[in-house]
Amino acid sequence: MVHLPASGVLFTGDVMMPYLGQPFAGEGSPEGLLEALAFIGTLRPRLLIHGHPMLTEQFTAETVPGLEAALTQLHGEVLDRIRDGRTLPGILQEASLPAVLRDHPTAVVPYLVIRDHFTERPRHPDVHPPGPRQRPISVAGDGSQTRSVCYVDDTVDGILRMHSSNIATLVNIGTPDERSVLDIARDVIAATGSRSAIAFVDRPVDDPRVRRPETTRARELLGWEPAVPWSEGLTSTISWFRTSASPGTPSSQAISARVAERLAQDSRN
Repeated sequence: MVHLPASGVLFTGDVMMPYLGQPFAGEGSPEGLLEALAFIGTLRPRLLIHGHPMLTEQFTAETVPGLEAALTQLHGEVLDRIRDGRTLPGILQEASLPAVLRDHPTAVVPYLVIRDHFTERPRHPDVHPPGPRQRPISVAGDGSQTRSVCYVDDTVDGILRMHSSNIATLVNIGTPDERSVLDIARDVIAATGSRSAIAFVDRPVDDPRVRRPETTRARELLGWEPAVPWSEGLTSTISWFRTSASPGTPSSQAISARVAERLAQDSRN
C-alpha cells in the first residue's frame, strides 16, 4: 500500500483481489486481510484507490470499519465450526450475516462479495516463501503465466509524479519487463540461496495468463519509466527483508514510511 497523508489518499493495490475470485493457494489469508483492514483503519484515509475501478467504487474508506468488524466475527465463527468438525459446504450454507452490519450499511455489499472466499481460506494450506525452514514455493499451473514486477522505488516515484501533476486521466505505473511465474520463483530461490523446491499446484480458473502494463502514458505524460532492473530490485528487496524488516511488522507499513520519507525529502528540496 502507498499512503499520501497530505491528500488523504491510500493506494491499496490488489489487497482485496484474492478474496474476489477463486482463492489462490499461495496468496492471501484471513488474518492477513484483517491485518490490512486494521492498518487501513489506523491511517483513516479520505479516499481508497484499489487496483481496479469497480473495487474503488464499492470498497470505499467508509466501508472499512464495518467490513473489518463483520469479517472478524465471521473468521471466529468459521474457526469454531472447523473445530467442531463441520464441513466447508455446511459452513458456507449458513451464509453468516453478522449483526454488526446493521450499524454499517455501506459495508454490506463488500462483505457479501467477500464472504464465501474469505470463509474458504482457513481450509486452504499455508504457503510460505523460502527461508530457514526451506519450505517449497507454490507455482500455479506450469508457471508459464507472466507477471511484471516493478521495484518499489520506481513505483513510488511514478505515483508521486502522478500525484503532483494536473493529469486527469488513467496512467499505468509499472514495468513492461515481463517474466514467467516459474522464472520468478527460480530467481528468488537462487538469489536467497534457498534449497526450497518448487511445488506445482492447480492453476485457478481466473488466474491471468499475462500481466504486462501499458506504460506509454506514464512515459509521455510524466516522463517516467522504471529504472531499477529486475535482478537489482530483487537483490535489494531480499537485503531489506533480512536487515530492515522488523519481525511481525507488515511490509505495507514500511512501504508507507518510505513514501512519507520521500514526500518529506521532496518538500525540503
